[in-house]
Amino acid sequence: MRFREFLLLLLIIGAGFAVYQYQTGGWDFHWGLDDELFFSGRAFDYEETLALEAPVPAEVEIDNSHGWVEVRGEDRPDAVLTFKKRVWRRSEEEARELADRLRVVRKDSGGRLVLSTNRDEFKKRNFETAFILTLPRTARVTVRNSYGAVKAEAVAGLVVENRHGEVLIADIPGAWDIETSYEDVEGRRLGAGGRAVNRHADIGLFYVQGDVETECRYGTVKLDGVRGKAVVRAEHARLDLRNIKGEVEAESSYEDILIEGTGAARVRARHSAVKAGPVAGDLRVETSYEPVQVSDVSGSLIVEAANSEVFADGVGGPEVSVSTSHENVRLTDFAGRAAVSLRHGDLILKPRRVDSPIRVDAEYCNVEFEMPPGASRPLEARSRGGNIVWSLGEKPDLEQSNGTSLLRAFGAAAEPFIYISTSYGDIRITPGVTRF
Repeated sequence: MRFREFLLLLLIIGAGFAVYQYQTGGWDFHWGLDDELFFSGRAFDYEETLALEAPVPAEVEIDNSHGWVEVRGEDRPDAVLTFKKRVWRRSEEEARELADRLRVVRKDSGGRLVLSTNRDEFKKRNFETAFILTLPRTARVTVRNSYGAVKAEAVAGLVVENRHGEVLIADIPGAWDIETSYEDVEGRRLGAGGRAVNRHADIGLFYVQGDVETECRYGTVKLDGVRGKAVVRAEHARLDLRNIKGEVEAESSYEDILIEGTGAARVRARHSAVKAGPVAGDLRVETSYEPVQVSDVSGSLIVEAANSEVFADGVGGPEVSVSTSHENVRLTDFAGRAAVSLRHGDLILKPRRVDSPIRVDAEYCNVEFEMPPGASRPLEARSRGGNIVWSLGEKPDLEQSNGTSLLRAFGAAAEPFIYISTSYGDIRITPGVTRF
């Protein structure tokens, strides 16, 4: 390989690595255009305290940049603000001079209190600011921040817009809305419904009384103890969704999805393994190239997959429908209508009882069907290029083989109750055992 070609190869590899790191949040190139890339000098810290007399307006807004914010609600009519300043300068004299000019800006307008800084007055902005605000629990708070953490607890309602930084919230009885990136979001004991958006890090929401909506990329979404509905839109994110009373709507790709102890659920995925159950309602799963494992579903089960193994046990609803290819399917302990479409894999069916029609359309598949004790539904089995093995005590009505093996039993007519068709694979019909 010539040196020029080798150098080009290195550049391509380096560019690909840089794009990957940026997409996954490993590198962050989002610097403010008006800020210095690197702070120079020593760091000097200053703070001041401001008393905000009662009554404090019901709406409070904090607008900060390059710093952090803490908000705490208490049983009090007034508010106290601690304003922290960290300044990078070569000398303490220079730092003190800047800190004295850096101050809180207060605006009261139409029942809303807005707290910000005079940051825009400075040409050289190598400093950061922080707000620590204690105020009445009845206040509804909006926080706009960047490049730092936001913590809020025990206020009536909350909106957080944080460009890059961790967000921790707790004990919010009203509505909430969170948006950030590159650091984690965590919320606990949230009384009403809300939304959380995190573009390149984790979202964790625990003990929420209302509905939840989340958006996430390249992280993990963990929900536990949600009493309302959960809508999770994700990309390249792992989903861990547990103990959700309402319906679940989830989508992601390339990472595992777990759904446990929820209401009816719908999962849209690509290249994601899905594990679900118990589910109190219908379950619908769409995925590819990764296994689907389901247990204890009280409603119907519908799986539309490609190149995915499917295992389902304990589906109590009126319908089971599975479509996949190139992997095995195993369905056990079900009682509703069943339809299976499978290519290039083996199929095992063990129904709890046969109360509704069962249909199998397979290609290049071995099929094993276990007949429940006492069941005598009209059955037809066909295998082109394969054999049919009958292991029940009752003799079938018809058995023939002429390139295509055909078996009919229990008075199978033009439309049998149980229909099994495959090609280039065997069909085995065996007696089942009593399940309690």
